[in-house]
Amino acid sequence: MKINSKNVLIVLAVVVFLGFAYFAVSSKKSTIGNSNNSEIKNNEISLEITAPKDGEILTKSPVSVTGTTVKSAEVFVNDAETKADESGNFKVSVSLDEGENEIFVTVNDQDGNNTESSVKVNLNTE
Repeated sequence: MKINSKNVLIVLAVVVFLGFAYFAVSSKKSTIGNSNNSEIKNNEISLEITAPKDGEILTKSPVSVTGTTVKSAEVFVNDAETKADESGNFKVSVSLDEGENEIFVTVNDQDGNNTESSVKVNLNTE
């Protein structure tokens, strides 16, 4: 193969493209969820469900779901929506069915980061 400016430009373009591709993949953030843990943290956003506790047996519905996250984050608890206060605290009332219930909490901050967590509780009204 003869070395000329056209071949050098093609090789250079491929190297630059691969460099950008590597940078894009290596800088991408990942969020790993663990539904059996009531606290999940990544570099950007935190979430802790403080009540009810995972595995708790409850006798009344609705239940007050409380927790902490980053200030002013959007908080979704099952079908309910609220916003965390300036300290990152949130509180939402959620209705439960008799038996086992899973309470899902998703949080979105102002920078577009999000995380989620859940707890399982049992409602026994008998």
